[in-house]
Amino acid sequence: MTGLRMVSMGCLVWMAASSCTGNDVFGAAQAVRLPLTLHLVNVAEISEPMISNARKHVEDIFNNAGIDIGWDVGNGLQLTVILVEATKSRLDPFGYGMNGLAIGNSGAGARRAYIFVDRVEEQAQKLFRSARNTPGAYDLRAMDRAGTGALLLGVVIAHEVGHLLLPDGSHTTAGIMTAQINNDDLNRAFSASLLFLPNQIELIRRVLLKPWR
Repeated sequence: MTGLRMVSMGCLVWMAASSCTGNDVFGAAQAVRLPLTLHLVNVAEISEPMISNARKHVEDIFNNAGIDIGWDVGNGLQLTVILVEATKSRLDPFGYGMNGLAIGNSGAGARRAYIFVDRVEEQAQKLFRSARNTPGAYDLRAMDRAGTGALLLGVVIAHEVGHLLLPDGSHTTAGIMTAQINNDDLNRAFSASLLFLPNQIELIRRVLLKPWR
């Protein structure tokens, strides 16, 4: 099955995805809303409708963890997400063909992530075509090719931001931090259930609770 590779700090890990935790598991841990500001730099000149759609997916993923995303203006920790084309950059020195690169962990370091939008689009279209021929795949009647691309873009952004907030080596076999996404994961993303796991949410919230300026 076609997969989407998502890599942090040049470390490629292949993992098979499994079921993710539902939306209402964390209870009181989400009672206190925490802010996170993302500065999105659109070097690749992706269309505004595509970016707007992808942002919504990012917001939904972090909202599940009790985190409110502010775009460009906001409080709390400030992270930068740069949309670039892999073919026009030298940010994949190992030639892994990765879709994203996070520079920093646990809220420290450069606090910057690069998203290779041309690779995301290529992988999204492969998943789209594969899903059409996969029984029980997500409801394609509700999403076209552009919608699939925006969905995957949002997933990759959330994944790489996760690397910026979590410790090094934070890939998992389930949820948003899986290193390889397949049609089953796309189905979960489509239904807003491809999320951070409980222990990841706890670690992220600890980082965001620090007195960031």
